[in-house]
Amino acid sequence: MKKFKKVDFNKYKLSIIITSIVLGVFMLAIGFSVFGQKLAINMAAEVRVPADIRVTGIVPNGTNNGGLSNSEDYNVKNINGNITLPSSDSSVTYKVEVTNFEGPEMGIFSLTGLPDNLEYELKDYKLKEKICDVSGQCRLGIKKEFEITIKYKSGQYNADNTNFNFKIDFDFRSYHTATYKGFSSTAGYPTEIMDGDNLNVTFNETIKKDDLYVTVGGVSNTSFTVSEKNFTLNNIKNDVVITNFKFYVEANVKTVNFPRTTSTTDYNTILTTNTTFNIIIKNNDGTNFNHIDGNYKVEVIDSSKFALSGTTTGTIKGGSKLDQSVNLSLNISKLEDPSKKFKLRVTSTSPITKTVDIDFTVTQDGAIQYVEDLVDMSLAIRGKTNPKNLTVANIQGERFKLTRNLDFSEKSSYENPDNMAYGDINGNETKGNVYQELTSDTGFLPIGELDHPFQGVFNGGDHTISHLTIQKSLQINIGFFGTTNGATVKNLTLAEADVTNHNQTAGIVVGKVIGGTLDNLTVSGKVVSLDEVAMDEDTYTGGIAGYVTANATISNCTNNARVSTDFTGDATKFSGPAGGITAWMSHSTITKCKNYGEVSGESYVGGIVGFSGMQLDGGGSSSEGGGTIQYCENHGYIHHYNPGGTLSSYWGKHIGGIAGYNKKGGIIDNNTNFSEARVVGIANVGGIVGNNSSGGIVTNNKNQSSSITGNSSRGGIAGYGTVGTGNTTVGI
Repeated sequence: MKKFKKVDFNKYKLSIIITSIVLGVFMLAIGFSVFGQKLAINMAAEVRVPADIRVTGIVPNGTNNGGLSNSEDYNVKNINGNITLPSSDSSVTYKVEVTNFEGPEMGIFSLTGLPDNLEYELKDYKLKEKICDVSGQCRLGIKKEFEITIKYKSGQYNADNTNFNFKIDFDFRSYHTATYKGFSSTAGYPTEIMDGDNLNVTFNETIKKDDLYVTVGGVSNTSFTVSEKNFTLNNIKNDVVITNFKFYVEANVKTVNFPRTTSTTDYNTILTTNTTFNIIIKNNDGTNFNHIDGNYKVEVIDSSKFALSGTTTGTIKGGSKLDQSVNLSLNISKLEDPSKKFKLRVTSTSPITKTVDIDFTVTQDGAIQYVEDLVDMSLAIRGKTNPKNLTVANIQGERFKLTRNLDFSEKSSYENPDNMAYGDINGNETKGNVYQELTSDTGFLPIGELDHPFQGVFNGGDHTISHLTIQKSLQINIGFFGTTNGATVKNLTLAEADVTNHNQTAGIVVGKVIGGTLDNLTVSGKVVSLDEVAMDEDTYTGGIAGYVTANATISNCTNNARVSTDFTGDATKFSGPAGGITAWMSHSTITKCKNYGEVSGESYVGGIVGFSGMQLDGGGSSSEGGGTIQYCENHGYIHHYNPGGTLSSYWGKHIGGIAGYNKKGGIIDNNTNFSEARVVGIANVGGIVGNNSSGGIVTNNKNQSSSITGNSSRGGIAGYGTVGTGNTTVGI
């Protein structure tokens, strides 16, 4: 067998060493391969870059004032070397080459690493710009050359230290896109952002943060800030999409009603399981509007009790300012609802999702369908028996709504006009059917009295009750409602009413109002107080209400009725004031009311208020208390009533187009007595106020009537007393 020759390794030792060095250099060259993203220096160390873009060259390219480059070198993402800067204005300039080996568009976010007393200056490149060649190409294979000049920072030269080792690290980063949707114009908006940088946009219109939907990498982001037109989103790490989409929802009325019968307050006893309402969807913020279309859906959150029908989905149009009315029907599918509330959710489903929740309240107005329903209310509130067995608890604090027009003189307005079960309603000691009782003798029994006032809500539903008749001898507080306390009466017309009071307080709608609200009421016919026996108590006669106190509010009411205190007794005694809206007011407000009716009385007679600014207690004593009359109009004939014979000393005094008498603390402001109005009295006769007592405020009123007649103390604004500024009048 052939034997191997023994090798003397010492003889080849030098060759082995040289070969090992060559192999090491070869392996190092592989580490610099342009096909990888890692530079392998050895098994324990490596250099990583975001993508394969590298520094590929550095050469000195000039010096200034003795500056010297002693050495220079480069690595994948830095340049380094040694320089001498012998004077404060010395500098060294290098030309640096950067090469994109892999493809993504890249830039340099920052250059760091110089000693603290040195700084750099760039030429032919700005930080965060894309690295592109002279032809504008920015991707695979391009080379970019630019200059870096190293010099002293201002004031940092030190003659004892002029030689420096330096290294400048290159922070290479890629870019993300910025996309904008729903803007009228995106001119000048940045479309790319370097990784980790902040996106700053100045919009062409003022934008609310709630109108913007921002995603970063497809994920919603709310960390941005908006101040008028300026938008900022910090530290961008992915592509950004900004959508401008305005989506506002309003509900004019946030109450829905399921009427019940007046016979019960039980929620389960209702007349209908369906009610309609509408919401408004807006594509604008009042100024700016959407420039893209969207879609919406409407749903009710508590679907176990309520269900929606109608227009529950649709399109939100863009391109112009638009408020879209959406009609909805709410169906009640489960009657028990102790909370009497539900939540409506309106959602934009595209181009983005935005949700608006609106809380609604469910009310249960007792439905007034027949004249008998009114009689039942009147009897129950007084604790009297009635065919429906209602009690005070069924009336007080509850809500009622008139569902149709009613006419006391028409049998079609009655459920059963021949019903004898109501007994002697009118007190004539003769029992007739309900129709006979309400159309003869004393007529209707007012709802509520002083000891049992009405305290709920009565909504006329913009319907009319005609031919109401009340002829009550010696009754206190006469009207459709006798006395209300904290109640609301609204949206009702009482037409061709015939209300006659004897010696007390009367108004077609309410006799005495204690707090609460009267709104959107209209009356016609007549209300007359017959002071037949000249009692010590005064009468108060008003078209809407007789007496108003305790911070009550009367608004948007109109009187077309004749209002009169027709005195038939002892004319030497005072019979009381009269007013188109109310005879007497204290600590209360009347706004935007109108009088077209004839108003007459012994004294203290006004187109809106007879006497304003004093409160009477139950014992007849008085205290001053301001009343406010604003934005009201008188178009009617206002005058004193003269029965002839011996008259009291009050007779024919304090007659005014707006108010007869304004006490200390009373305010009469921005009212108008129109040209067709006539105001007639004996003394203290004014186009706006007959007598403005010391401390009364009369400002900014207009008298357009020249027909102001009186024997003494007559004026276009005030017959007697001093008034404030801003008043105007024609000649009288």
